[in-house]
Amino acid sequence: MMQTNTKSKSKSLSTATEVPLGGLERLFTISENGNHIIAHSMALDSLSPSAVDDIPRAFHRVVQRHPRMRSLQNDPPLTIRIQPDVTLSEIRDLVTVYNDIDNWQSHIEQWFNVVRDRSKELPCFLHVLLPVHGGSDRYTRLILYSDHIASDGLSGLIVLNDLLCELANPANTPVQPYHILPSVTARFRSTFSNFQRVLERILFVIVRPIAVYVVSHEKPTLALDPTSVDFDPRNLTCQGQYAMFGTGTEKGLSAALSACRSRSLTLMGPIIACAALAAAHSSFQLTNRHFSMSLEVDYDFRRRFPEKSYPNPVGMNSLIAALSFIKSGVDLPKTKFWAFAKKAKKHADGALRSFLDQRINMLYIHKHLNCVEMQKGKGPVFPKAFTADLSISNLTGYTFPETHLIAEQEVAIKHLHFVNSFPFIGNSAILFLVGVAGKIHYGIAHRLEKETAKKFFDSFMRLVEAIGTARDDETLSQFAARILEDV
Repeated sequence: MMQTNTKSKSKSLSTATEVPLGGLERLFTISENGNHIIAHSMALDSLSPSAVDDIPRAFHRVVQRHPRMRSLQNDPPLTIRIQPDVTLSEIRDLVTVYNDIDNWQSHIEQWFNVVRDRSKELPCFLHVLLPVHGGSDRYTRLILYSDHIASDGLSGLIVLNDLLCELANPANTPVQPYHILPSVTARFRSTFSNFQRVLERILFVIVRPIAVYVVSHEKPTLALDPTSVDFDPRNLTCQGQYAMFGTGTEKGLSAALSACRSRSLTLMGPIIACAALAAAHSSFQLTNRHFSMSLEVDYDFRRRFPEKSYPNPVGMNSLIAALSFIKSGVDLPKTKFWAFAKKAKKHADGALRSFLDQRINMLYIHKHLNCVEMQKGKGPVFPKAFTADLSISNLTGYTFPETHLIAEQEVAIKHLHFVNSFPFIGNSAILFLVGVAGKIHYGIAHRLEKETAKKFFDSFMRLVEAIGTARDDETLSQFAARILEDV
């Protein structure tokens, strides 16, 4: 594991604001020998030397604006403290410019396994990769690394957009920071009735032992990396993960959106179908009449309970829900592709709004999967640190401007990818998708066997790019066989 030297120590902690952590935020505190890092890579067609020089000033204003970007883990460790202010000098230590790195993908894979001291270091740092003369990558890349305790997929997009806006519109006026929000768990629980709070406690006592037993006895559908080790609270081991990236085509996205619109669907349903089919193909089960896997989807909590005074809050604002109908078994040769897509979308919406699904999942993590509980050395062992096969994370479009006038030069976003690490416990793989510049940009973080990972990711991208060609009468197996006949 790498040790970062981008330290930024607090100088004014006496007036810092303490905020309790909740749910997934607590999971990210699990140990000091590894961090959950989320990396966003934004490729720009150009950026002038003067604009590059101005990045620390612009980044300083962005960090000042978003409270979670100024957070340090506290003692006791299940709270964070939001610093009221950080200096430009501190931010300069967090920005590194490289002019000798041509392989941005391996650079991300190296750095998203970084170890940071979150009690002393701010939860973000920025790498600027300039084009290498004679290299294969002609873009200037802004790579934002954030601790997942203070960020999520959309948060990184918000921060990078704010950075470009600051570069395009330099200002010396004082920054007006957004207000500090409670954790997503606390905001979710604030909507509960008294009856739901009582029901929550009862369900947790009854369902928790069953859920823990089921998850700890799950068998992976896809072959895991042979170096994977068990998750054992008595001996926590930080495991490295791997990342891959890909970019789709304008034709593929346009056809997929058109096919979905004609069926009154969003992309989520068919993308879930493609993920399941890629897993079936990679595990030689495309003709399975009872294909089963554990698949989860993320949900952006901002959309459920929008904050008018902070419309795009930066922080961990995601919820997770499992699609149990896939675990129950799917008849791949008989089930129609579009019928499955509609069912997947319906079940995803239902699970993400389910009081039972959300509370049992979130409450177990909140109470048992955190650094305080791990220090006690108690809890179940999860073989190979496996909890589920796959998660589809942050399926979103880039809703911010794609061009900016910076230093009298028009700058356009050409590519945008992101992934996050899960160094202790989690799914076999997590997929990340974002639409920008008319294309889907793909990322995967995984702990899979190398060839299995490549086959799965290649299959998934091919299937998604072909969604627009899926016929109404085509079954899941038929669609996959047609698209993947040479894979």
